[in-house]
Amino acid sequence: MNLRHVLCISVLSFAIVPLASANQLLFEDFNYPTGSLDGQNGGTGWAGSWVAPAEYNVVSGSLTYPQLAHSGNRAQFDPSSLAGTNAIRTLSPLGPNGSTFWLSFLLSFDGTLAQNTADVRLDAMNGSIYLGRPLSSQINWGVEDAAQGNANPYSESSIPIVSGSPVFVVLRIDLNSDPKANDTTTVYFNPDVATTQGANPGVPGMVFNDLNFSSGNVTLALDGSAFPNPLTTGFRANYDPIRGGTTYADVAPAVPATVPEPATWSLIAVALAFLGTTARWRRHGRAKARDLTTD
Repeated sequence: MNLRHVLCISVLSFAIVPLASANQLLFEDFNYPTGSLDGQNGGTGWAGSWVAPAEYNVVSGSLTYPQLAHSGNRAQFDPSSLAGTNAIRTLSPLGPNGSTFWLSFLLSFDGTLAQNTADVRLDAMNGSIYLGRPLSSQINWGVEDAAQGNANPYSESSIPIVSGSPVFVVLRIDLNSDPKANDTTTVYFNPDVATTQGANPGVPGMVFNDLNFSSGNVTLALDGSAFPNPLTTGFRANYDPIRGGTTYADVAPAVPATVPEPATWSLIAVALAFLGTTARWRRHGRAKARDLTTD
């Protein structure tokens, strides 16, 4: 390996920068003080604050998924008795007609699954889509496509629901160029994290073509219901972080690589200088040996 290769490897190994998400339109990592979610108004891309009953709180610590960037805290549905309710917040418009909007979040259950449900819901002009466990008999994560007139709304993925293990859900909405026509909605469960700007989910999606999201502002809800009594099951549902953007990389960013501190860069510079000096010594030595051989 010559000096040029050594220098390139050294520089690349330390100069990796985080994947940019320049087109991230929506973000919520619940970076609030612990306590009630109601009235919180942080993040970006929202048209209002959270409206939430007493069962929804901000709790310490974020959900994690392998390689996915995370920060802040998380929202939690923590029922003290039989309950079915939700926390809602309004999104700004998803984008112009003919564009693509991506959405992602993590969702997890604590305690016994029983007949408890939890999901993230988006309301369209002609119905809603529920992502998570909208049906109490589901053993795998799934989707309820509650478009008007849909007689078979439930679809399950192949990803089992495991207590304490978050699922990574990504939603792609291809907005129709005709605002009166339905949009194409694709749902991915546990896709690959994006390590490059041109990345794709890398797993098959579940496709739905009967919802229309072009009405302007869209309502997002964190749904939850408890049955039987959560005091006997220990059931809670956790939601975190919510991202929206125009590309898959915007909503599935990888954990940023560690950028060296200034002191580390100084050590790298010293090491590179040493390599350069060593290379010159070697060239000088080879040249002197050739001279002696010639003589």
